[in-house]
This record gives sequence, structure tokens and C-alpha cells, in this order.
Amino acid sequence: MTPRRSPTVIWERFPAEASGHVWNSTLATLDGSNFFQSYEWGEYKRRDGWVPLRLMRRDASSTVVAMTQALAHVYLGRVAAAWIPGGPAGRVAEWADSLRRGFATQEGFWSCYLRLNSVRVHDEADERLLTSGGWRRPNTRLGSWSSVRLAIDADRDRNLALLSGNWRHNLRRAQKAGLVVEEWHDPVAADVARLYAEMEGYKGLNAQQDVRDLERMFGSFEDTLVIYRCRGQDGELLSIRGCGVIGSQAWDLLAATSVQGRKSYASYLTCWEMLERCRQLGVREFDFSGVDPDANPGVFNFKKGTGAELFSYLGEWETASPRFLSTIVNQSLRRRARTSVTKTVPSIG
Repeated sequence: MTPRRSPTVIWERFPAEASGHVWNSTLATLDGSNFFQSYEWGEYKRRDGWVPLRLMRRDASSTVVAMTQALAHVYLGRVAAAWIPGGPAGRVAEWADSLRRGFATQEGFWSCYLRLNSVRVHDEADERLLTSGGWRRPNTRLGSWSSVRLAIDADRDRNLALLSGNWRHNLRRAQKAGLVVEEWHDPVAADVARLYAEMEGYKGLNAQQDVRDLERMFGSFEDTLVIYRCRGQDGELLSIRGCGVIGSQAWDLLAATSVQGRKSYASYLTCWEMLERCRQLGVREFDFSGVDPDANPGVFNFKKGTGAELFSYLGEWETASPRFLSTIVNQSLRRRARTSVTKTVPSIG
């Protein structure tokens, strides 16, 4: 049965004077909330040239039933192209049929293009709601539509029991290698970038991260970013793993390991300690932020070896008024894809 839409509701701008804590705490109460809709993610992307526009939708009793943070580029003051990373929060029935109109009305746009990448689990009823609300699958896909999600138990031993035999074996190897693993409260962007560069070299990958982007990331987050590092006995940085946390959920953000780190299985110990810290913080769902079992089976097997389960995202959708804006945006994205760097981590944010 298709879920019923809510009665008449109102979209409004999130008050400029309100704090990020208010946004995040309200966001965390809604179905489909995610790290890429957090206040800090919007401010991080602002440093990259995007304008974060935040809207809330209330029902007849003034209860917030949907929220969205759109990252926009505005042209001539009246035309907008906006990306909604992670997808809006709130049941799909609360926003599918009204978001574009509410967005254009509240922000005063004559024309607008909206695109989202929802990281909620795919549901056919939600897909029907989006289709009937005027959303379409875009011609040009930006990221993965599949991921693996780990259910983290409050009991450490139960999480250990979820590990595959190979994963548990490699974790023990790393624990016996005399490695030093710790939470990295003040990560150094240049050190992380060098580690990525080494990994890219031996894997034959294009650039994954650069110093400036890492500096923007580390400068935009405080309590919501968890990063662990692993060093050898000589202090050499061998592996890092980082995630973003909001409420009881977390998303994989950073992962790199050196050649020496691979030999000592440092990535297993680093990932395990980061997940253990998530457990202590009350995280109960960990999304590994996309997988491609066919193109990248090694990464897929590593992530799935934690006990995580494969699932499909609701994924990418677009809507535009006038409709020809979709053609313009997708053609631009195809041209950019042919000339730009391709990351192995799917684009969500």
C-alpha cells in the first residue's frame, strides 16, 4: 500500500540566527536523517563555494516533519542548481510532492534544478512517491547506489563475533605487530594527504584527497568527526580511518593505508578501533558509504567482512522547472566526468 501524504504543511527557512546544534538535534529525530545533512557538512561545503540553503517543513500542529539542506549555486540571483547530499530527512511522503515548489518559493527562485542522492534504504513505495511527485532518475549518475551497513551491538564481543574468519585473523595479526592505534583529535591535513598519495600510487588510483579539501574538512567539524590513526613502532603513519557521526548513525569518510601498513594489516586494527569508538558513542548503524563488488571487490570484501550487510540506496533523483534545466545540468556533468578526477569512494556529499 502506498503511504498517505500528509495534510497541508508549510515549508520555511531555518532561522539564520539559530545554532547548528538546533538543526542537528531536530534532524536526528527524523526518518532518513544523515551526516551529509548535518549543519557542519553544509558549512564545510560552503568553504568549497556552495551556498547551503536550509528548509524545514511543519505540519498543521507546527511539528517539524521534514528538513533539507541543499547546496546551491545561484545564477543571476533567480536561477538555482542545487544538490541535496544524503537526501532530505523525514518520511518521503512528507516532501516528495512539495519540495521543489517550497524551495523555489522560499528562496525566491524563478527557475531551479534540484538533485538528491538519498542514502536511505531503497523502498518501492518511496520510489512511487518520488515519481508521482515529479522526480526522475537522472541520465548521469554521480555515485554508487549500493553500500554495506553494519549493525553495531552495544556488546563488544557480539561485534567481534560478526567478523568473518579472515577479517578476525588479520585483526589478530595487526594486534601482534606492536602497532599504536589512537583517536586523532587534531589530524594534520598534509600527513593524511601524503598517506593518500602513497596509497594512490601503489593502487594506480587517481587522486582521492588533497590538502586544501582536507584542511576545510578538519576545520569544519568538531564532535561529529571521528578519526583514528595507526603508527608503527618508529612513529611512521601507516593507516587512517575516519567517519562522520550524527545521533546513532555514522558514515565512512576517510580511509588510507601505506605499503608498510598493508604488510602489517594496519587497516584492520584501525577500522576496528574506530568502530569500537563508534560503539562507545552510541552509534548503532554504520554505513560504509558505497561499494562496487564488481569493480572493486577487495574493498567490498573488506567492508563486508566486518559483518555488514549489502543493501541498495534509494539513490539519485532530480526535478527541474523548467524541465530543460535537467538536460543542461546532465550534459555539464558528463563533460566534467570525462575531464575530472574520479574517486573510488562514491560521491555522496
